[in-house]
Amino acid sequence: PAVREIYAASFAVPEGFSHGTQPAPHTMVSKLGRWGLLPDAAQPVKQYDIRGERYTALLGPGGPNDVRLIHHPRM
Repeated sequence: PAVREIYAASFAVPEGFSHGTQPAPHTMVSKLGRWGLLPDAAQPVKQYDIRGERYTALLGPGGPNDVRLIHHPRM
């Protein structure tokens, strides 16, 4: 399988962000959207690095602003 690009997304998370699987905060969706880094119909899954932790971002059923963050904690 092709290696997926991992996008640095720490700049987009709000100050009080805590790691874990969760819906992406609205401010994060807004900032990543400006940079074209959100999952979309063409690429529904993206990989992010958030403050040294790996995340998979998935497009949810609620439309382009419904982004789910799946946390992959380091072992």
